[in-house]
Amino acid sequence: GEVGVDLPHPEVRPPREPGHLEVGHETAEGQEVVAEDRAQAAEEGGDGRLVALVEGLQPDLEGAVERGAAPERLERFYLTNLLGNPFETAVAAAHLIFGGVLDRFPRLEFVLPHAGGAFPWLVGRLRRGWEKRQDLRPLSADPLSYLRRFYYDTIGYSADVLDYLLRHVGADRIMMGSDYCFPIAYEQPVAIVSTH
Repeated sequence: GEVGVDLPHPEVRPPREPGHLEVGHETAEGQEVVAEDRAQAAEEGGDGRLVALVEGLQPDLEGAVERGAAPERLERFYLTNLLGNPFETAVAAAHLIFGGVLDRFPRLEFVLPHAGGAFPWLVGRLRRGWEKRQDLRPLSADPLSYLRRFYYDTIGYSADVLDYLLRHVGADRIMMGSDYCFPIAYEQPVAIVSTH
């Protein structure tokens, strides 16, 4: 039957399918990607695979200014969406890996929008840091080995990006995306999938 979980977090939604639980979490506002209590509650609440969408909506410009990150550079040219969201996705993936969330909650599946953002392209850099920095060594495996722990969507706006994902994570880890409601959304998202 369906899994009912009474959590005080609005990000947890009722399951759409028996044994599944959706946990969406926005990465903006400098908060942890997935709070420990949310992940623990989600894992305890279901008997099947648990799916979490990591969505980095419009980085918190005001909070970032206070932290000295100078995000006002992202306000021009629609860069909060074009670059900010994909980089937020990559930061979220790095936190999930280096924070040990993927190791502690093996049934929790994460979807990285924006074709994984910058993460799939920079995972080699994460690996190099893991090889050279002692503070990153507690990680149980090479960061590269976590590529297939995530699902990715097709919203990369480039055939090369989709080809890269197909080669490195496989078609079984890629789902169709549209970026619907944003001005840059695919008009024909099914065509993107069917041409690959």
